[in-house]
Amino acid sequence: MSFRIVPLFCVLSLGAFFALTPFLQGGDESSPSRFQMLEPAKPPAADATKLGLTHSVSRADESGYYANLDIVDCFAVMSYRYTGGRYKDEPILFRLRIPETIQAGQKYPLIIIFHGAGESGSENRNQLAHFQHSAEFFFGPNRRDFFVLATQRPKDSISWETSLSQEGQGDAPLTIAKEILDGLLKDYPIDRDRISAIGICAGGSGAWKMASLYPDLLAAIATCSSTPTLQGIGEVQIQNMNFWMFNSTRDNFAPIEKVRQNVRALQERGAQIHLTEYDTSLHNSWTGALYREKLFGWLLLQHRGWLYPPPGEVYPQRSALTVFLRFGLPVLVIVTLLLIRALVMKKRTIRK
Repeated sequence: MSFRIVPLFCVLSLGAFFALTPFLQGGDESSPSRFQMLEPAKPPAADATKLGLTHSVSRADESGYYANLDIVDCFAVMSYRYTGGRYKDEPILFRLRIPETIQAGQKYPLIIIFHGAGESGSENRNQLAHFQHSAEFFFGPNRRDFFVLATQRPKDSISWETSLSQEGQGDAPLTIAKEILDGLLKDYPIDRDRISAIGICAGGSGAWKMASLYPDLLAAIATCSSTPTLQGIGEVQIQNMNFWMFNSTRDNFAPIEKVRQNVRALQERGAQIHLTEYDTSLHNSWTGALYREKLFGWLLLQHRGWLYPPPGEVYPQRSALTVFLRFGLPVLVIVTLLLIRALVMKKRTIRK
């Protein structure tokens, strides 16, 4: 009789375990249930080769720019349920570009967009302003498979890194973007060694701040019309990241002398940082960076810890003497010692 009870007891125990497991594990702050795709991406109607030539359209109040709807259509409308600071379990809308073809077992690079102050809002579109200049990477015969995360700063936000509720950093736009990113890394096949950030205008400070707060996250930073920062950029970032800055020589919002000064300071500390200048007074270096320099192509090459210089740039190479002293001389010494040992052993054999 007792032998019949044992199997029954085992079955009941297993059933209870599987039934209670969800409750015992508790909720995960970045669980898939916090994400919702409200609208999938749509096929674009425009020609990518022509779209890249179109200029960004300024808003009537000249406070910012409208996003090109053909580019907007390439991004899914996503919602993330966030709780922190002034937000109480509220949905945060953002845009996500997902590769059209995802192969099993393969991981893809991701680019994080930090838009400028003028594109702040809640319509969940204008954070994509200017990216029509990179249309060839999103659709058409030359499209590439990669992810793009584009969150949007609220209108009343001072900066990407400043909390809105004055309760610490709990609801800073950068903090929210990082939590969304952490969730995406769990749910999507993103290559953690190929995450880069681009900052336009005031978004440059957001990109630099993310690099300083999370030194093991980014492979590269590119900023346009923004002054690079020195604060928080340490040895880890310098050794494992690439930096490419763009600026106009007569930009009143990002003075070129200050930009050059900070670039030189980072170069002296060993950073692989490059500055491309455009001889204009416009507060706009992003058009040249995105369209002329094919910035997205460079960002997609980046791999954490690897050196991929901008086109036309060459990183300083070790001299022949340095290479010989570091690698050739030890090999030569070892080979010489082995030959001497062989000769000694041969003489001993002859004497015997």
